[in-house]
Amino acid sequence: PVPERPQLPKVRGLGHVHPETPIPNADVCLRLLRKFAHKTRPHVTTNYGGTKPLGLFGYMFGGKEDPTFIPYKILMGILDERGEVTEEMQDESEVENIVVGIMGESGDSMDTARRAMAAFCFCFSSWGHASAHMYAKKDSKTREAFGDLLAAVFNAASTLVAHGCLDNVVMIVGDDTVGGASSAGESIPISNLFTQAVLTADLNPERNELAAMKFLLSAGCRTVAGTGEAMLGGSHLLQTIRMLYHIFLTTESRSNKVTARAALQQLVTNVFTRMAICDKELLLLSMSQRKDRQTEDAFPSDHHRNAFLVLRAICKLSMRALPDGAPS
Repeated sequence: PVPERPQLPKVRGLGHVHPETPIPNADVCLRLLRKFAHKTRPHVTTNYGGTKPLGLFGYMFGGKEDPTFIPYKILMGILDERGEVTEEMQDESEVENIVVGIMGESGDSMDTARRAMAAFCFCFSSWGHASAHMYAKKDSKTREAFGDLLAAVFNAASTLVAHGCLDNVVMIVGDDTVGGASSAGESIPISNLFTQAVLTADLNPERNELAAMKFLLSAGCRTVAGTGEAMLGGSHLLQTIRMLYHIFLTTESRSNKVTARAALQQLVTNVFTRMAICDKELLLLSMSQRKDRQTEDAFPSDHHRNAFLVLRAICKLSMRALPDGAPS
């Protein structure tokens, strides 16, 4: 008999995917999230959905739950439709686990994809916040281990962007639950939440800088399927450019400095290319159709507004004093 799907607990968090929002390429989304789980579970203890042994002291005395890993535990529960991992399940061969990761599990649905995406967003934001605050006072071994997990979540997010799994996905924020059915709260594009998590994270390890730049470039250059709109625009696009510029000036890694410079060039070029393409499209429209596409502040389109904001930001950044030792 197929076990009943465990009910998702109500926890304080970022919210849930809007019930009317489809997850593009839902089967691919779940496959990518299971790959993320396969890579990270060995580094997370069993009490939070991982496979790392808890240790005798942990089994005997337990301890207060770490809120940083509760979102991960929720995500693992959603991805594993069979419920809690038993000893029999742990004995399954590596080949079987790989097949599940590639082909998916029976019972996968759009609802599963929505709940998994919401939990991943919750996990992403929690880990980004924890890296910048909670783990600043931890020992170097703990910081290094958590840095590996942070790099993994950045890379998973980049892959989701590349496969179009975030296109037009909207999160409901403000009801303090994950996976609920209520549509109350503020609607925010999930790509903005992902970007904000990267911008607030601790990027000190070189691998985290590289993984963060990979995500920011992927999201910044992404054009949403169906609408032709940029995935990142306005303040999130500007913050992305500032972050890449900051990494270029301050990183101690020569390779990351070269990558940051290339990413800046590619992102700025992409923004102005989108504006040029939009100009050609506008020429084919009537005057009334052009007015319908204007932004509230009278720009011909969002692409024109983004290009203006980027140009203004670059001018402001160029007037800033460089830190000591930074390249001219």
